[in-house]
Amino acid sequence: MTEAFARVSGQKIPARVNARTHVGTTISFDPTTGSGTESFSRYDGGRCIGAAFDSTGATLTSTGTGSFVVSDSGNRIEFLWTGYTSVASALTNNVAGSAQGLVYSDTFIRQ
Repeated sequence: MTEAFARVSGQKIPARVNARTHVGTTISFDPTTGSGTESFSRYDGGRCIGAAFDSTGATLTSTGTGSFVVSDSGNRIEFLWTGYTSVASALTNNVAGSAQGLVYSDTFIRQ
């Protein structure tokens, strides 16, 4: 996954693009509503080979949980992060636990 972050007015953090791998495990899923929950780990580096994650050269940057809803025949996923904890990493300058309890949302659209 490639993430693009635009600068928000008043922020000192510049706009940037990150290439990260989000590895999720479905905890529950209701096909009637298209909703579910998952746990996830995020990495800088590594790669996916089909549905399998190759962690060679990957650095764990965070872990968490989330809720999601799938729509448009599986081409759109709305994701709400309900738990998030950063992991210490010299590569990413993370401090363990520096981001906890974050509530964040994503929209994934298959192209």
